[in-house]
Amino acid sequence: MSGITLIVLVSILFARYFFQGAEGRIRSQLARLEGLVSYSVGEGNLQSVAQAKRLSRLFTEETLLEFKAGGRNHDRMMGRAEVLQAALTVRKQISALEAKLYDIMVELADDKQSAKVRATGWIQIAEQESAMKEDFVFTFRKTDGGWLIHRIENAETSH
Repeated sequence: MSGITLIVLVSILFARYFFQGAEGRIRSQLARLEGLVSYSVGEGNLQSVAQAKRLSRLFTEETLLEFKAGGRNHDRMMGRAEVLQAALTVRKQISALEAKLYDIMVELADDKQSAKVRATGWIQIAEQESAMKEDFVFTFRKTDGGWLIHRIENAETSH
């Protein structure tokens, strides 16, 4: 690769990262979420812990998980340490998992400090024949650390 080609490539990547708007940064966080939630059979312990730590850093210090299951609403406030523990527990109990988000719609708040994201989640668990599909609403908050997930709810419980 010539020096000019390398400079052009680095310039494009720099511009794409630093000049993308809030919606682009939120979509990037969702892509990271997909990648960090998904894992393959045979993932080593060190890699598993590293991925779970990266996943926990996508969330605010206190995150509300709100969902409806079995006809009842369930609310759970979780700190980053609890997100980390939940991710590690799932990785120990399930041999492989693939997650994807589709039909992503980002709605930035007027103050540009928060955003609601509607998305359809698709999860395939290695031990199960059929995939699960669920509509989610994510609330993001703009922090010094970038756009972080502050709340996750399934569409049935969305306010």
